[in-house]
Amino acid sequence: MERSDINDNYSTLVLKYTKGVDGFLESDFDYEKVQFSYQQPWQLGGLGRLTSSVELGKTFGEVPLSLLSVVPGNQTLFSLYNTFPNLDFL
Repeated sequence: MERSDINDNYSTLVLKYTKGVDGFLESDFDYEKVQFSYQQPWQLGGLGRLTSSVELGKTFGEVPLSLLSVVPGNQTLFSLYNTFPNLDFL
């Protein structure tokens, strides 16, 4: 049994919009966040596959650090996808 993704050979384009409303469901922050992500797989023949990705975002309004898109860190000895190995958490 082998695992394979359906979108393994195609590029992925994601656009996300988040709106925080002060006072709605006991929220304390009023902000807007727009995020764009693009991922492109490249087949390099006998060398394998290269996956390149670009991620952009902008937050409008003042929010705490936990609501921002911080750099994902990985303090383990294992490699995790989309993280920087051995980068300390904040």
